[in-house]
Amino acid sequence: MKKTLAIILLLLFCENIYSQQTESQSEIFNSLINYIPSALNNDDFVSDLEKRYKTKFNYVNVLFTVALSEKELKLTEKDILIFEKHLQDLAIELYKEGKTFLLKGYMSHGCNPISSEMINEKNVKVLIWCYGDMVKDDKLILRFFEIFNNQMKILI
Repeated sequence: MKKTLAIILLLLFCENIYSQQTESQSEIFNSLINYIPSALNNDDFVSDLEKRYKTKFNYVNVLFTVALSEKELKLTEKDILIFEKHLQDLAIELYKEGKTFLLKGYMSHGCNPISSEMINEKNVKVLIWCYGDMVKDDKLILRFFEIFNNQMKILI
């Protein structure tokens, strides 16, 4: 009976630790994708896009949402080029403010939100975005991750 009770308590303790870890990873993930760099400047082209889509393009989460909704928003080639340049600018400003991370995405549900990767002998956070079946064609989203990551890797 004592062994059974000890095993149950150990399992509950481990479950509690795992739950706390997942929650803190989610908090870190959310704080990074919603972080707004203080020095991010929007040029006239970006401001025009912001007016057209009625949102500020000043943090990763909103840019991801735009990439996710690219077909519905009917982004033009010019819009996409402006969007991609602004994404690079965002990566630069995040790096300057010490918010260094990479992005990965999967068309699945329920993945661990943070892992890490060694880049230039530095341990860098990798935020893993599980966007499930929200899109049929994730070409722009994968391009989004590639542009952001390439810029961040140059800086690291």
